[in-house]
Amino acid sequence: MGGFPVGSRELVDRDLLTRLTLAAPDLRLEEGRRPWDGDSAPVIALSTADSWVHLWPDGTTTGAGPRDLGKELGEAYVELDAAGWPELTEFTLEVSPDRRTHTIRAGALGPWEHRLR
Repeated sequence: MGGFPVGSRELVDRDLLTRLTLAAPDLRLEEGRRPWDGDSAPVIALSTADSWVHLWPDGTTTGAGPRDLGKELGEAYVELDAAGWPELTEFTLEVSPDRRTHTIRAGALGPWEHRLR
């Protein structure tokens, strides 16, 4: 795995996780705390049915599976960062008639399609 633009602590402290998750379809997100540099710090865990990644406070990632979730999340982060991190109120949700696809938009960004399996 590789590096992420920021560490888990910055994602939590800047309240960016919800927006990032909306822009990263199919990912399940969990936040926990682990010992780090003599203190404790947030560790972000992302997973799909067959892949997972942990984002550590220093921006490193570890994971496994066929999808490079660290890369996917990093790309979503870069896109949102370039857009100035839209406020949560700028995100909209559209649901397909069969209720199996949820489309998220934020201004000119997106769409990000979250499909039920």
